[in-house]
Amino acid sequence: MHWVLRISDDQGIQAWVVHIDRFGNCITNISREVFETWQQGRPFKCYVGIAILNLHHPTDAAVTPGDPVLLFDSSDHLEIAVYRGSATELLDIRKGTSVTIVSIDKR
Repeated sequence: MHWVLRISDDQGIQAWVVHIDRFGNCITNISREVFETWQQGRPFKCYVGIAILNLHHPTDAAVTPGDPVLLFDSSDHLEIAVYRGSATELLDIRKGTSVTIVSIDKR
């Protein structure tokens, strides 16, 4: 299957989980460069599985054990992880799950 990253406009990115590692971390096809160019420091929400995430962190240890986190992996792709847990199990995410990131208006 071929997953195509779509930036529909400056308001959103439609992407996919393209790999799940042995720890249950979910790697997307969103590169750091694409995400940061799109985000431009704006607040956002990420919808994936049963989760809505709104911050990315430098490491999974930046959150409480069992909490989900967005971070960039060693290949600079956006990853959904659960600190000391499995994102696939906790958030019901599988390879091919859609990832939608939208800009939110902070007023």
